[in-house]
Amino acid sequence: MIPSYNLNQQNPPDYSDIASKRMNQFLNLMDRFDSLSWKTVNNVITTGVWDKKEQTRLFILMKRKIAEKKEPKDVEGLETSLRAAVPASFHIAERVGGLSAIGSMVFEPEETFDDYKFCNPDMIIFNIDEGSFARVSGPPRKGKTNTACVMIERWIETGNLCFTNIYLKKKIEGITYINEARGLLTQIASTNKPFIFVYDEGQASGYSTQTATSLESRYTDNLFRVIGKMMGNVVYIDQIEEKCPNVIKQWSMSKFTILQEKGVIVIELREPNRFYKMVKNFPKTTLPFVTRDIASFDMNVNVERMFQLISGKPDEAKQIMLSFLSSDESIPQKRVKSSKSDKFKLGTSF
Repeated sequence: MIPSYNLNQQNPPDYSDIASKRMNQFLNLMDRFDSLSWKTVNNVITTGVWDKKEQTRLFILMKRKIAEKKEPKDVEGLETSLRAAVPASFHIAERVGGLSAIGSMVFEPEETFDDYKFCNPDMIIFNIDEGSFARVSGPPRKGKTNTACVMIERWIETGNLCFTNIYLKKKIEGITYINEARGLLTQIASTNKPFIFVYDEGQASGYSTQTATSLESRYTDNLFRVIGKMMGNVVYIDQIEEKCPNVIKQWSMSKFTILQEKGVIVIELREPNRFYKMVKNFPKTTLPFVTRDIASFDMNVNVERMFQLISGKPDEAKQIMLSFLSSDESIPQKRVKSSKSDKFKLGTSF
């Protein structure tokens, strides 16, 4: 007997995890709100805001701000409005059309991803030149250090140098492990080659925008500001990009945001090589970095005094640096514990 099938008895599509996928898409998008275009915001309002009154208000606001030549990040309250309206719309969509309606709330279709294997592998260092800044940010243990190591691989293949506090299991030509300022500055003063300084886990190393007036954070800020004059570039890695030094935050021409999904990152290049795309299948580095190492960096040089000494002497700068680094004057001022047991003041030491 030939079995008969009723089309109505076919298994329905599996929407069991569609809500969490769509919400993750939205949250990943909002994590990079500062770089969103009006086209993306328009799509978010169209597919993600189901309250018609709020949707109309946002469309009118968007049209007005585009006429004023403002970017989404410059519109006060826009990010907050979207973060409030979209999650509320999930409940409306579920009530109106169930999970299939939630499935229509597509914020970043997978087909818009580029596969990294079809990209120029040197794209990630296109904007790394003398005096350039780049930053890598994202959640813990999702591939920030791996991404930076892939950048390092491309950089040293061009014959340039890398100094970094990322610890490798074995020595690699062109890469020098350095976890303190004295060693870094000694290396810089001893070479004439272009280099990148890859600074991993900035906050764990003692830098914080909340304590940017502290001696160590101030020295770190100043080092980053002038490293370009020494033929160098800085790649800064941290979990929270808002916490990174202002000079990195404002002047990074290359930004790499690691997302929750394995192998998916957002690459944003500004001038001179503009590019913005989410890519999948980002490669694993061949560099043998120790994933469980706790990166640190000791700011153990009075860089402000060093810069005073080399100012106006470009031809002698590197020799002056080496002499200064071998002197007691290079040691940061001693810090003495304050009278209150739980307080430390500027210029004091633990």
